[in-house]
Amino acid sequence: MTQPLATAPERTQLLANGTIRGMLFEDLDGNGSADLHERAVSAVLVQLYAGDTPLQQFTTTANGGYQFDGVPSGVYRIVATADQFVQSAAVTATLTAERPGANLDVSLGRCGRIGASVAAARSIARRRSAR
Repeated sequence: MTQPLATAPERTQLLANGTIRGMLFEDLDGNGSADLHERAVSAVLVQLYAGDTPLQQFTTTANGGYQFDGVPSGVYRIVATADQFVQSAAVTATLTAERPGANLDVSLGRCGRIGASVAAARSIARRRSAR
């Protein structure tokens, strides 16, 4: 004989496990959007954080994609770590029972562009002053 299921107290919330996914791309124009001329960045370690606690990690695919499954309701932060790149902006998501998923693209800028420009300008200035 089947036993009836116990009823949950009225204040109990059902939490749905969701998915956070997206793509990493090199943001050449710095607008924070993946444009047609900007390429995906593969083989990058992407970590999912709740507060300061890392929960999951994923290495991006050839097309820059990443995906975290089984993510319970809550507030999360995505951190991408790649040589020669810096994450352009903070990326966060809030999952709820009503919204159990998020698609978050992460823009990356090249490291050293500003430094290289400053070094080149100094080198030109030195050559001119040496004349």
